[in-house]
This record gives sequence, C-alpha cells and structure tokens, in this order.
Amino acid sequence: MRRSLCRLLRVFLPAIALLAGGSARAASFSWAPLGPGGGSGVSDSGDGTLYKSTDGGASWAALAGPRLSRVAVDPTNPSRLYAGGINTLIYSTDGGRHWSDASVGVGEVVDLAVGNDGAVYVADLGGGATLRRSADGGQTWELIASESSSDLDGLTVDPVDPRRVYYGSGRSVRRSDDGGRSWTSVDLPLPFPSWIRAVAVVPSAPSTLYLVLFEGTEIYRSDDYGGTWRIVGKLPSDPDAIVDVNAGLYPALRVDPRSARHLYLGSTSGGIFESRDAGRTWTRANAGIPVSSGQTRPDVRSLVLAPSRPDTLYAGIGGAGVARSENAGGRWRVGIEPGLNAGPVQLLAFNPRNPQEAYVTLLRRGSFRSADGGRTWRPFARDLAPDGLLDLAFAPSDPDVVYAANYQGIWKSADGGSHWERISEAGANQIAVASDGALVAGSCGIDRSTDDGRTWREALSCYVNDEDRLYIGSLWVEPRHRRVLYALGVITNQDGAHFAYAAYRSQDGGATWKKLPAGISGITVAPGRFRTLYAFDGEQQHLLRSEDGGTSWTVVNRGPFPPVPALYIGAPLAVDPADPSTLFLATADGLLVSHDGGATFQEIDVPLEASRRSIVALLTDPTQPGRIYAAGYEGGLFVGRFE
Repeated sequence: MRRSLCRLLRVFLPAIALLAGGSARAASFSWAPLGPGGGSGVSDSGDGTLYKSTDGGASWAALAGPRLSRVAVDPTNPSRLYAGGINTLIYSTDGGRHWSDASVGVGEVVDLAVGNDGAVYVADLGGGATLRRSADGGQTWELIASESSSDLDGLTVDPVDPRRVYYGSGRSVRRSDDGGRSWTSVDLPLPFPSWIRAVAVVPSAPSTLYLVLFEGTEIYRSDDYGGTWRIVGKLPSDPDAIVDVNAGLYPALRVDPRSARHLYLGSTSGGIFESRDAGRTWTRANAGIPVSSGQTRPDVRSLVLAPSRPDTLYAGIGGAGVARSENAGGRWRVGIEPGLNAGPVQLLAFNPRNPQEAYVTLLRRGSFRSADGGRTWRPFARDLAPDGLLDLAFAPSDPDVVYAANYQGIWKSADGGSHWERISEAGANQIAVASDGALVAGSCGIDRSTDDGRTWREALSCYVNDEDRLYIGSLWVEPRHRRVLYALGVITNQDGAHFAYAAYRSQDGGATWKKLPAGISGITVAPGRFRTLYAFDGEQQHLLRSEDGGTSWTVVNRGPFPPVPALYIGAPLAVDPADPSTLFLATADGLLVSHDGGATFQEIDVPLEASRRSIVALLTDPTQPGRIYAAGYEGGLFVGRFE
C-alpha cells in the first residue's frame, strides 16, 4: 500500500463515477429515505433541489428541483413560495405541494424577494441584469430596472415599508420608494475591483442598512435609508483559509431583528461570523459545523434567522446540508441530529450476520451506524476517521471483529467498533477478509496479510508498466465462498490522461489474481449461485453473463443504456436473492429491472426528486427478497420494495 498513490484516488476515482452509455417503462416500486439526517423552513440544496421542513429542521421533504438556486417565502403567507434558477421561475400557493410556472421572459434568476404587501421582485440575467416586479403573485410581470452589466446583487425589500426596495449594482446602491417606479442612486468610493455583494435592512430600525462587498474587507452602514454611507468596521481576515474570506465570498448578511448592532455573516470560505458592535469586531460562530476535507473552515452557502425565534439560526453548508443553532450561533447541529442530509454516500455496508446493522459514510460528513435497519443512526468511528471510513469488512469467524480502511491506515476492532487499533499505517480505500482470515487491501494494486495486518505482501502489482498504474476502486468477497474475491479498478497513468477499466478474480483468498475480460466496470454474483455472474462492460456498454464463475462470458444485452456508474462504492448491478433472473441496474437516469436475466429491462418508477434519480450503488437484502438499497450520486440513501 502506498500513501501517496492512495491520495491520488481521492481525486481520480470520483471523477469517473458515471459513464455515458433504452429501456421500457415502468415497474412499480415504493421508496423511502433511509440514511442519516433528516416551525416550517424552506431550503435550496447544493444540487438545486428545494426542501421544506415543518418540524424546525428535524426532517425534510423535497418540493421541487433540481437546478433551482433561489427561494423566497411570502412573509404574510408562508404557504406561498417562489423559486428560481436558470430560465426557471415557479411559485406555489399551497406550501410546495403544487407548482405553477411564472418564467415567461425570465433568464437566469439571481435573486428573489417578497414584500409584506405580497409584491414579488426577481432579478435575472440575460443581455444584462434586469429587475422585475409582480403585484399579482407571479401572474404578470413589469420591468422596473435594468443594468448594462450583470451586476445586480443584494436585492432587499424594507420589512416595514414594502414600497422601499434596494439593490446593489457595481459600486452603487439603488433605492426606490415607490415599488420600483423611480430610483435614486448613491455611488460609494469603493476600491477597485470591489462591488456590492449584499445589503441588509435592520428590521427594528429600517432607516439603518448594512452592506458588504465582493472584493473588499470593509463593512458599511447607512442611517438615512441608504442616502449616505460610512465604514464601521472590517470583515474578519483568515489567511489560513483555502480561499481567503477577504476575497469577498460573503453570500449572507443578517441582522438580529431585536438589535441593530447584532450582525451575522456567512462566508463560503470562512464559515459564520458574529458581531455585537455593529460590525466593528467579529468572532467566529462555527462550533459544530463540519469542515470539508482539505479545507480549514466551513463552506456556508446561506444563513437565515427564524422570524419568531431570532436565536434560532439555520445555515446551508456546502456538502453537508442544513445546520441549526438554537443559541444564536453558539453551537450548531447537523446531520443525524436535526438537519438536512445532502451528503453523497461513499460507503454502504451491512453486517452479514445481522442485516439490521447498517453502516454508511457520507462525503465530508463522517460515518454512521444504525442498529435498527436504518430507522435511527449514531456517529461511528469518528476518532479514527473524522471525514468517514472508506470501507468496512467483517471477520467471518467472529461477529465482533471489524476491519476498517481509510487513507490514514487500516484499523481493527475486537468489540464491534467501540474501540480501534491501527494495524497498518499504509492507507487503503478497500478492505476484505477471506475465508482463512487473510486481509486483502486495495489501493494502488492489492496487498495481502496473513498475520492480522502485521506484515503485508504484494498480491497484485500497482505497476502495470513504466507509465501506467492500477488503482482499485472496489473489492469484495463472494459471501458463500469466501476464497473467491473480485476487484474492479482502472489502469491509468499518473496524470490521469487516459484510463481503461480492469476487473480481476481470485480463487485462493486473494493470494493470486486473474484478469477478467477487458472493459468490465461493474460485476455482481447471483446469491446462492456463486457461478452465475453478471458484469457491465463500461467501454462497450454491454451487459455480460457468466455461468461458470467468470471463465467464459456471453453478451446478453448490447444496450444502449443510460450512463452507468463505475468504480464507486459498490457494483451498479444487484440480483434478487429469491430469483437469479431478476437483475437491477443503476443508471444516471434512475433504476432499471430485468426479469429475464438481463435480456430486457424496464424502468422502475423512482418517485424521488430528480437530482436523486442518479443511482451509483445497489445492495439487495438477502433476508427480504424484493427489497433493495440505493445510494444516490448527488446524495441520499433510500430503501425500495419491488411490488
């Protein structure tokens, strides 16, 4: 195992997770969310899907999407919602159950605001920036402002007088006192290349406003409805951030409705900051918010205060979903605690001796364990892997012995994961246990240990030739014949300029390996019939079947198929334990099922939000035929039952 090459996997493998590759419609299937996570609240996720919570963020339901980037709620009628994206503007009058289109003439929606008189304002791009107003809930629109450049940021409506509207354009603040019929402009002497990024009106004193810049460090204040401005303080600096916060990535500026001096600022590269002296000084308010791997601060995309409880804050976190704080930002909770799970699934595993015991790793969120089939979840192995484990393996002779792999090493637990010992400092992204107890680890090539990880020897070389390397993306054991193992990988050079898929089989517990036909990017074994295998050829876009354990193969379907995942957390193929001729295939467009061994496929009706229809991994439940687990490429873990 080679630490530097393991790190390369982190960047390389996800980039080839989906391959471009018809089928009939549609088999009946019922689905339910399974994975960790979960007054009313509305949020748009990183993938552009709109969610709603009616229990303060404890659980969330998808409303619309994907490709939505802005959302606004009518302050006088919370059931009336507006959402926009590229060439899209929609509205709902029943809390998101039904939507109507209002996007005639609208380009890319970059901002939305609703006044307490019900008037809707939308800023969009298309041949410059324009601002439109609707007085009838989105039925008709009136153009009220336009800018020659694409600068139209910080759209804000006065919470007391809805006729007063503000926005920033370049270095100028525009204000209308009559709902957009006429405008005044105030130019700020801003340093180049700064421009206005966000404007906030103080709810308790609407003559007072704050603004922040895109390329600048100062925070400005006006006490005369934007007529004059002065610098009141500087934004916090963070030279250790991957993108310094002073580069100006400030998507959210919020004011406590009880105090004009109490401000919050959300930054995509610095997290959340709080000021209690009108912006003169700032303190961090990031406790409990997860940080993405390779970064030093949280990635905050949005920030709101609950109107009826200003000490309750919600923040949209890149790669993690929605976080909630109930003590004015003193401590945040996200993930299996109240919050929205938007993390892509990296690991999905079940204890073979106890199918109710499930494990999942969410990207940049860590690993979780469920002891009740996914109804409840708890953090798992956080001390050894804060960002999450890459793989788990269970000893066949002792249900309490568990092995784990990540880029920092290989670990062993003798008590079901309560305590861990590192048995190898060399990282790996795949781990398996053969029938004789031998450990098999995949990273660049495959290594094997027969003394519980104390020593290792190379079983399959990392080096294909002077330039190309073999990176293992999936490694697993045939459950009923644990001397038989399969490995999937990619052969590429160091810079990833070219690659080819490679699949291997071992019949001696991982000691030696034989290459399977070229191009295989996914493989599965029919439960109870270990000599029946299905494989997907990611290069030819063909489905293959073998009845002799992989010695010979027959093409059973030449496609075409939608894009099929490769080398992700598991095979894109799964076989129903009760019927080896029933085959499931994960694709970027959803799930396909075949009842004739792969000769023909039907689309399974997947009543999930469109962004989650892209499935990257499947697992069937050996104890419950017809039950299948699916992991979404954009995030989420779901369980379905075939009717």
